[in-house]
Amino acid sequence: MARLTLLTAHLVVALVALVAIGGATRVMEAGLACPDWPLCYGSLFPGSRLSLQVFLEWFHRLDAFLVGVALLVLFGFSLWRRRELPAALPWGAGLALALVAFQGAGRPHGAPVVARRDRHRPPRHCPGAGGPGERPASDP
Repeated sequence: MARLTLLTAHLVVALVALVAIGGATRVMEAGLACPDWPLCYGSLFPGSRLSLQVFLEWFHRLDAFLVGVALLVLFGFSLWRRRELPAALPWGAGLALALVAFQGAGRPHGAPVVARRDRHRPPRHCPGAGGPGERPASDP
């Protein structure tokens, strides 16, 4: 049970960091700083091409990946030990995993990123970020 509490605490910190880094990535217009996925400039660490924008985008991707894996572990563990845990925990872990997966699926990750995003329009994986009463613009 102590490991589950520790994993959950680490997840909270990682999710807060993910939101903060995502906001910094948006403000610095670094959302397309890494041109390919899942690598960045063809390697796991961009190395020689490292700038503040590339670092923000790379670190945001890394944190999102770690959050996804940790949520998957939390969901699997809560299903495995569901008889010993509160009944709502597997449901909550599954819902959190589904929401993060939905959030991350807002942009296709299989192909290289080549589109230029309008700087005044939020990325597609930020639903509702367009402001009150504003309809989301369709991608070209």
